[in-house]
Amino acid sequence: MFGTSGVRGTLDELGPELALRLAKAFSELLEEGSVVAVGRDVRPHARVIESAVVSGLLSSGIDVEECGVVPTPALLYYVRREGLGGAVAITGSHTPPEIIGVLFFSGDTSELGPREQELVEEAFRRGEYRRVPWSRVGKLAEVERGELLEAYSSGVEELADVKKVSSLGARVVLDLGGGAQCGYLPEVAEALGCSAEVLGGVPDGTFSRRPPCPTPEVLGELSSRVREARADLGLAVDGDGDRALFSDESGRILWGDVAGALLAKYELLRKGGGAVVCPVNTSRLVEWVCEKYGGVVVYTRIGPPSIADGIKKSERVAFAFEETGKYIWPEGILYGDPALALAKVLEVVDAEGALSRAVAEFPEFYRIKTGVECPDELKEECLSLVEEECERAFPGAAIDTADGVKVVLASGDWLLLRPSGTEPVFRCYAESSSEALCRELAERGLEILERALSRIRERRGEAI
Repeated sequence: MFGTSGVRGTLDELGPELALRLAKAFSELLEEGSVVAVGRDVRPHARVIESAVVSGLLSSGIDVEECGVVPTPALLYYVRREGLGGAVAITGSHTPPEIIGVLFFSGDTSELGPREQELVEEAFRRGEYRRVPWSRVGKLAEVERGELLEAYSSGVEELADVKKVSSLGARVVLDLGGGAQCGYLPEVAEALGCSAEVLGGVPDGTFSRRPPCPTPEVLGELSSRVREARADLGLAVDGDGDRALFSDESGRILWGDVAGALLAKYELLRKGGGAVVCPVNTSRLVEWVCEKYGGVVVYTRIGPPSIADGIKKSERVAFAFEETGKYIWPEGILYGDPALALAKVLEVVDAEGALSRAVAEFPEFYRIKTGVECPDELKEECLSLVEEECERAFPGAAIDTADGVKVVLASGDWLLLRPSGTEPVFRCYAESSSEALCRELAERGLEILERALSRIRERRGEAI
């Protein structure tokens, strides 16, 4: 049931009945009387799922602190400050507006790991949940936005050099995309001494202004405003406010890999080395940074649960990130946080003079991220065929099947074909130091995917 991050689907697939059972199954991991924070994003159907989740928790003897619309990182800072037993975020995150999801978090602010997910699924399948008498149902309390904002802002300030950042007096443009960071990120930025111009600052569950997933292709307005306002940088977030893509002062959008590698460099310098945890689809720019600044790369499967698991299992972790724009400081919450990322990037700007100057030393790697539609029920069969096709297409190359099929050539260039854990898509990632070779790798990857799906069609005798 669990994908890369939580359980997701349309309202037909993930309705209130299913959400209630999931919440009761999650309760099996908690002691009766535990306190769980529940929040949601701005999608209209998030309230439907939230109500079902709250009912499931309360009926299992779990106390609930209902937080309403709140960015996922703000929800987790509140859990951290209050020492709660866990959290549930009702969100479709970066996916299309019709998708909704249920994300479960432990008290340490990490998403449930593989073993915990298995336990929830086992309880769900058995359908044998803790039942408490009417006199012991959980207590329900509402948390005010001001309290959540204060926990978020103070948590970020605790981990950032506020004096240095505030003295910069930075001008920033924030593209909130109508998501859950409306009413949160601008206030935290102001507390950091920033002068912030806001785009998409009105909550919009249909995401009519731009898609909820921030990518360079949909951030043209942000780029233009950064240039026009002569801002120090721009920042765009996704629907639930845990991803962040940065723009430098010229309006150039930086991939999450580039910003992640930059932040990793400064954490390695600040902490005297350490491990940098990131998933297998991360640019090898991180290897370049670690080799130069005394770090070691720890690769994981894709997704926040795997990254958090990697953080817990590794020694001296300095930083963690993923290419989608999630940046994690182990001393904070074990999840992506644009507000702390903003503070840390501003520290870099203070040191380097400009964001473009800070990344100027990095070698250039070209990346393509694409994919083909693939129904969820075909992904496993397709993955098996993709591995066969890659072995034939790339004889002698190193092939890693830890998460999808990753082909690493002798040059270091790579191709990764992997079924999405959040959408009915089979993804294709390619990277090379040559733009032409990167395109060639991506084209070969798409051909492999199409051949695999064609073979499945022939086997099944049906159109896909």
